[in-house]
Amino acid sequence: MDSSTFTNTGPGKFPAQHDSVLVVQSPAGQVAIQGHLLSLFCKVHFAFTEKEAMDTLRDVADIRLIIADSESLASDNYRLLKYLKLNSVFQDLPVVNIAPVEKGSERFAAFCFCISDLSFREFCEEQFSLFIREILMNNSKNSNYYQGARTAYATGQVLSPRDIQWMEKLEGLVNLHLSDASYDTEKLAFDLHLSRSTLSRKIQNLYGINPSSYITRIRMEKALGYLQKKQFTSIAQVASSVGFRHAGSFSRSFYNHFGVPPSNIV
Repeated sequence: MDSSTFTNTGPGKFPAQHDSVLVVQSPAGQVAIQGHLLSLFCKVHFAFTEKEAMDTLRDVADIRLIIADSESLASDNYRLLKYLKLNSVFQDLPVVNIAPVEKGSERFAAFCFCISDLSFREFCEEQFSLFIREILMNNSKNSNYYQGARTAYATGQVLSPRDIQWMEKLEGLVNLHLSDASYDTEKLAFDLHLSRSTLSRKIQNLYGINPSSYITRIRMEKALGYLQKKQFTSIAQVASSVGFRHAGSFSRSFYNHFGVPPSNIV
């Protein structure tokens, strides 16, 4: 018997349902929805490309929900979401976006939004700036809600004043030793009177990265500021000022962090 035809509503059974769910997943996506549990209470349709998804939406009249991984939603400049937004019949259709909790994990995170809430517009940079300014002005009445609401990366909990003070001390120490190429996790832990494992747990909880990545992030952000303000005459000088012995290794780290070479900033 097909699992979607259960009529027994006793323990472990689901009533027969006729709602259809469309699962859109990129072949390269990191989350794979198998659908065997979903099929217990709904019809599951799969699509692996945007075209397959749009064809299914045209051919199947009772799609009540879309589940899609991040790669599928972002594909081809959000073509699928634009298609849904531009067709009034889909205005109230909810979409669940899924993404892996971490690489290689079988657990995934999900959030749901309604197509009617989406706003798709195309801008030049100046128009985009005005758009952002308009949003900020319209939300200014709620500005007090956001002030000081810094949260931990891992838990989402609002940070205490003590946590914020510790984070400021952490950043201050890295900036103090910014030009020291030998300043690493071990030295940072020593300065904070913590073991390396304790430091790693605290930074992972607060920032979602390891201590080495945190130090690199501070170096890269400071380097970007130097380049934008033209405080040095060469990339080699910028590299040295943020703790890199060689301009080449600095350029690679900068590119890996920002996606553009430092020469594009100068």
